[in-house]
Amino acid sequence: MTSEWTVASYADVHAVLADDRFEVAAAPDTGAAVGTISWLRASVSRFANGMEHERRRARAVEQLKRLDPGELRQAAAQRSRVALSAAGRPGDPVDIMALLARRVPVAAMAAALGAADPERAAEAVIAIAAGYFGGSEQIARAADAATARLVSMLDDADLDAAVAQITLLVQGCDAT
Repeated sequence: MTSEWTVASYADVHAVLADDRFEVAAAPDTGAAVGTISWLRASVSRFANGMEHERRRARAVEQLKRLDPGELRQAAAQRSRVALSAAGRPGDPVDIMALLARRVPVAAMAAALGAADPERAAEAVIAIAAGYFGGSEQIARAADAATARLVSMLDDADLDAAVAQITLLVQGCDAT
């Protein structure tokens, strides 16, 4: 007989989240170089538990407080208008996922977080998100290069703040 439990209600979800037996698989601290995807995974709240998760999450929440939803909405709307105008004439086919869905929100957030080049930051975040949970060697190399570029673009010399900002940007690109 296997012990299986189906989480089917709000109360069940709350019970799982409150139970210390249910944790995420922690990313191993491999001592990877700063600016690699392995370093990022070992540094974000997503792959930590307990007090370490709480500490890292608090840093992300601190960065999130810098963002005004109304300003982000306006910035995203403006970026969308510019991107659509540049994409061609009204009625021309447009790849919404590639042109707007990930790129626009991430670029708007990157600008609000002080990234030196929000468009290049969005490109980097898209590559990081693709390699966040692993993948081919080619995806990992692209994610490593993108992580290094993004760290250098963020105007905060504090690596903990940069990790928190990258956490928000990746979640804005591809929520996990």
